[in-house]
Amino acid sequence: MRPKGAPSRAPFTLFPERYRCMLWVMAGCGLRLGETMGLGRDRISFADRLITVDRQVACDGDTGSGRYGRMRLRHVKWREDGEQGRRVPLPDVVAIALRRHLRDHGTWGDEELLFPNATGTGLLYPYYWYGRIWRPALAAADVDYFKPHSLRHFYAASLLSQGVPVSEVSAWLGHTSVSFTERYYAGLMPDAPDRARLAIDGALRADRLEAPGRRGGRGVRMTG
Repeated sequence: MRPKGAPSRAPFTLFPERYRCMLWVMAGCGLRLGETMGLGRDRISFADRLITVDRQVACDGDTGSGRYGRMRLRHVKWREDGEQGRRVPLPDVVAIALRRHLRDHGTWGDEELLFPNATGTGLLYPYYWYGRIWRPALAAADVDYFKPHSLRHFYAASLLSQGVPVSEVSAWLGHTSVSFTERYYAGLMPDAPDRARLAIDGALRADRLEAPGRRGGRGVRMTG
């Protein structure tokens, strides 16, 4: 079942084939757009079925003029350079898309980036992504505009709606704290108390639990 509010897959096939795999990475692994642009071949372990997320393409480099930001590849959002980043599970459907992309398009540069610019000569600029890739694909699919970040929310919603612990989801999203994830996605976990009750009832077998107090070690069946 598709989580409520999930974006349609219709635009996927209307994306330029060179960048289509980016959608699978964002929707299937929860990476931010900049993190996806900064994904390199050495960050993907098909054997361990994991992706290491420790860098991103950002427009915050020093230009020397104080205006705008220079494109650069840097460590991930809100993290120090010495931190190792996070490791995210690699689903089979995303692994298939990544293998196909590597086969057809290879990588670029010393960092072995999977998604360089259209000419394969540098970093992929966000303004190019939005203006030449994202918006045209949504328009061609006749889909109302939504941000690429919605694919990351789709990832979180899919996991939480299937009962994956919020602590795990928070770590894979790279959030600064579990409490932030809980606050942001509280609406996706309304049945959490019911699941908690069912889990404990099942673990403790409430229908057979007996209270101590009777002589001879025999107890009283607990019915409420």
